[in-house]
Amino acid sequence: MKKIILPVVFTLLCIPSLAEGYHPENAQKVEDIFDTLKSREPASVTEEFPITEDEFNDWLESRTIDKKYIRSVEAGFHEDNEADLYLEMDVSKMEGGGYYAGMLAAMFEGSQKLRVGGQIKVADSHFTFLVNSLSINDTHVTPALVAPLISMLLPDYDLTEPMELPFGITDIRTSEGLLTIVR
Repeated sequence: MKKIILPVVFTLLCIPSLAEGYHPENAQKVEDIFDTLKSREPASVTEEFPITEDEFNDWLESRTIDKKYIRSVEAGFHEDNEADLYLEMDVSKMEGGGYYAGMLAAMFEGSQKLRVGGQIKVADSHFTFLVNSLSINDTHVTPALVAPLISMLLPDYDLTEPMELPFGITDIRTSEGLLTIVR
């Protein structure tokens, strides 16, 4: 299956933060963690950077405010590196065209709710998100459509290969309501 959450996170790192109506202190804590990871060399001892689900979701909200097709986005973190991404979007407002965008626009009108569930895997400083389930409006999506849909949402990433972790990150762990970045 395919990976999605980390490419979304690193794509969102590049989007200016413009949101109103979120908890800025939560979003800022996540920004500070990413700034630390980007600007400072890894320490000689293992460092852990915990991010609560609420902090991460406020950060996601702040990073997607200028995406007209995204109405809401939320992540959920669970035991055993399980994670969910909930996305409400309006396909008709998606940027870019192409075959799959046209196919989705023909199939879905108005607001759509996507849920991606899976497991984070880290090996040899490479990240993969194995998709266990994908649904649109509570309808299971066949695996044959997962790769085209994700490729349309994240066109700059090769979703068939593990992604190298940046900034000296060596592990990503989740537990109920918590994401921990390790380096």
